[in-house]
Amino acid sequence: MYLSDWIRKWIKFVFACLLIIFGCGIGFLWDNYNNEYKADSRPVINQVRILVRDIMLYLEQYNQEIHIDTKLQDTLQVMAQDHQVSLIYVQLDGRVIFNSSPDSTVQQIDLKTALHYDLFHAIVDSDTYYIAFPVVDEATQTQVGNAKFAIPASAVFIEKTHAKPLFLFPRLSLINLFQQGLQRMCLK
Repeated sequence: MYLSDWIRKWIKFVFACLLIIFGCGIGFLWDNYNNEYKADSRPVINQVRILVRDIMLYLEQYNQEIHIDTKLQDTLQVMAQDHQVSLIYVQLDGRVIFNSSPDSTVQQIDLKTALHYDLFHAIVDSDTYYIAFPVVDEATQTQVGNAKFAIPASAVFIEKTHAKPLFLFPRLSLINLFQQGLQRMCLK
């Protein structure tokens, strides 16, 4: 009789430990699941640079002629549409030289408040980010303006899969089978 009481106590203890481990595992999975949706701008800013590098190179090569040459403006418009971004090219005084949005009539912007150089502060809403890059003239190697891009979040952030919780199911099934086996042993 004494041995069966001792086994029952240990089974209860093991079961309590398994519940604690299970609870901790669920907590870690929940924390991991929530952290996947927090935007981290450090690795993403490089993705944005790659996305707009052709446009930036074009602006650096033709920055002096863009405001007078309609062919250059048309090429910039096509490039912005191909990359699915909106572009505003501004000089250092805030005067808008080129705007890829056809419905916008912005002629001047405040450089102190309108330019964002990192994605952390550049959020407009949950679907669009504004980010600016300095435009440096190729010949003189001096900054001649800023390129302000409106980028859809879908182009910036890669959708993450929710496959991780699927790996939890087989483990939970094994724990459940182990628990049922222990209960059957105790009842015998």
